[in-house]
Amino acid sequence: MVDNARLKVTVINLDNVNLEALKKSSQAGVFVTSNTIKTLFKIDSVLIKNSIEKIMRKGA
Repeated sequence: MVDNARLKVTVINLDNVNLEALKKSSQAGVFVTSNTIKTLFKIDSVLIKNSIEKIMRKGA
């Protein structure tokens, strides 16, 4: 889900997520609750969301 520059992603396995890379790219930090990641990006979050979805489809 994208709300302005905010990105919210729910993952099955949080161990497969590179949180350090997200933190470096995020404008306001990365917030993790259970298996949901929320962050704010300086660049177009829709573009990031589409890229993440593409990666997830390849892994499925």
